[in-house]
Amino acid sequence: MKRWPYALGGIRVGWIFACSILAGFGIAKGEFRALSPEDMVRYQERLNNTDAALNKSYQVLMGRFNEQGQALVRGMQRAWVDFKSKDFDIFSQLAIPAKAQERMFAYKISETAEQSTSLNALLEPRRQDFVEASYPGAPAPIKDARQADQILNSVYRDCLNLLPAENLKPFKDAQAAWIQFRDQYASLYSAIHGAKTNDVTLRILSIRRSTQLGLYARILVSRQLSSDSKKSGSIYQARTGDEPETVDESIPDLFRFAR
Repeated sequence: MKRWPYALGGIRVGWIFACSILAGFGIAKGEFRALSPEDMVRYQERLNNTDAALNKSYQVLMGRFNEQGQALVRGMQRAWVDFKSKDFDIFSQLAIPAKAQERMFAYKISETAEQSTSLNALLEPRRQDFVEASYPGAPAPIKDARQADQILNSVYRDCLNLLPAENLKPFKDAQAAWIQFRDQYASLYSAIHGAKTNDVTLRILSIRRSTQLGLYARILVSRQLSSDSKKSGSIYQARTGDEPETVDESIPDLFRFAR
């Protein structure tokens, strides 16, 4: 069966990518770096080009519908613009203090390109769900939208636990805006293709958002480690003797989905 061209080609790849993000919490020295003025110009140009491609996809989509259809497309895209305005703002606030400007630009470019893919997918033939291939060591497939939403909610709570108090409200506002976009996109897809259920669409959108929040968590962990390192002079605690290692249960287990 044909795969829907979303999330790097399909649910399996999107889920593996999300797992890789959630698993990649080892903070190596020099992982985040400030950009030079030349790099800033280069990344801004890439972002402008990606935004131009999104606008082109939007215009093509609008040209395929009558006034009623255009109103639905316009409402969905405005919901995305509102979401990404809030999302990019809070992500930038967290990334810049962590000297992660490169990651900030990469995030904006990736998510803008992803929306272009989402708009193009609306004009594709209605996708069908498919049976994912199984192989040794493969992560368990996400069965339905409900399971994907449970994973998203758990990653969201992890981010809330890591966020500084002053960033909680804008982060929650961004998530609320994402829910508005998700619902409008799923409704639009159903209206175009006459789908009786949005389960696959909602599942893919939730997986994508989980991946985005995984990037948030990575920066938040980096900030936390940097803060602890400054306070103690080292991120490592010296151990003497044969005492067993202890686990701080208050720290979110960000590896559990990768496992």
